[in-house]
Amino acid sequence: MTSALVLPDTGVQTPRIDVHPLFFSSVGEDAVSWTHEVAGMSLFPWQDYVLENMLTMKQDGRWAAPDVGLIVPRQNGKGEIIQARELFGMFMLREKKIIHTAHEFKSAKEGLSKLQNVIARSPELSEKVQVKTGNTEPGVYWIPEKRGEPSPRMIQFLARSGGSGRGFSCDFLVMDEAFAVTMEMVDAMEPTMGAVPNAQTLWASSAGFAYSHHLAALRKRAFDGDNDDLAFMEWSVDEDDFDPGDPREWAKANPSAGYLMSWDFLNRRFKTSKAADNLAGFAREHLGVWEMFAANSEIPESKWRKARMSSSEIVDDRVVVSLDVSAARRASVVVTGATADGSVQSEVVFNDEVSPDVVATVRSLVDRWDVLGVCLDASGPAGQWLSALSEVGVEVKPFGSRMVAQADGGFKEKVLSGRFVHVGQKILDHAVLAGVSKPTGDLWVFDRNSDIADMTPLKAASLGVSHFEFLIGQEVRHLETAEESWFF
Repeated sequence: MTSALVLPDTGVQTPRIDVHPLFFSSVGEDAVSWTHEVAGMSLFPWQDYVLENMLTMKQDGRWAAPDVGLIVPRQNGKGEIIQARELFGMFMLREKKIIHTAHEFKSAKEGLSKLQNVIARSPELSEKVQVKTGNTEPGVYWIPEKRGEPSPRMIQFLARSGGSGRGFSCDFLVMDEAFAVTMEMVDAMEPTMGAVPNAQTLWASSAGFAYSHHLAALRKRAFDGDNDDLAFMEWSVDEDDFDPGDPREWAKANPSAGYLMSWDFLNRRFKTSKAADNLAGFAREHLGVWEMFAANSEIPESKWRKARMSSSEIVDDRVVVSLDVSAARRASVVVTGATADGSVQSEVVFNDEVSPDVVATVRSLVDRWDVLGVCLDASGPAGQWLSALSEVGVEVKPFGSRMVAQADGGFKEKVLSGRFVHVGQKILDHAVLAGVSKPTGDLWVFDRNSDIADMTPLKAASLGVSHFEFLIGQEVRHLETAEESWFF
């Protein structure tokens, strides 16, 4: 740790990203007082701040922020905020049903165990509720006035699985570990939550991954100033300008430094991560840097976002078809062509497990369009499909390893220069934002081995752009040669 730097006693208590809707009234201060005095919880100032700012109301008594986003690095104590909101909701707001969800059942049960400890310390709370810790409907249940009657209020703890979400109908919903929430889950839960007159959802998480689409959408709304019905608070460093070894940066992202964790702990974590060449991991876990930034993706997210043109179209049927296959037997087929303004555009038309449909898709594209050429990386797993494509009459340009590297470098330059556009397909977005590079000889390639994204859409697009430019350039050269011969 740099001894010349003077550190604060604690981390910064207000979030770097701080968005709140206008409100008419609030029960936030009441919640903070009740949490300290009745529930006996000793929240830190930043935790009080979050609790206070999520409990504001409109003039009609409904929540000013039906959606609340809270992002803070691990081990800072977001769980205490969740506990305070759940207990205040049950005891003081008289919310009939509160659901606490986590990515895994183990995490949900851990949340229940911590809430049980808080209740057990307060006779005023424990005499009114019973806690069920078994695997069948675990939760906190208000003791009914008469034996045999159903509990009038409850906090249930559930694990999210697959696209589940249809049962999430409640007054207050906690989506802990929100980085793992899928768009399918959100689509399933929105109709059920929309039927509750005054529901509120807390999306609590550490920094997101490249696949954290719903959490990223909430964050984008905060950046765009769309705060009519959203409260969003994130403790993090500026991902475009930060020094992972500067303790002042640690303070910005870790409000509980000096409370729950020591500066020495963060210093040890930094030195270990640096020695292991894993500063990206340190940045995500302790500085709140999202995966696509922490992983140092070869194409900056801001440039990729700028290249998105949702309504853009390839203007004619003169296209290149490219194919890529992963070691995990995932395949992508991409079509690349030109737009009306001369930009190059790629679209993923097939992305699925390897099957005969891959060859059938390429064959149908060749039959349907005036395909200039078909290409694939013959040095990778896709090379095994050369013979199958040849058998159905598809002529393929095989790329060697050096040509693949040149294509990847050219693809990056085209995106950075603003001469490439895309329509915003999630599978391609995933791959690009997780697209780190690795050296190969005196060049580099997009590393196809990624734990967080299927890289075949990016690899296929890169080849398609390279081959399209080569073939179009070849046509231009032929035309120029023909004109010269005729003229002279």
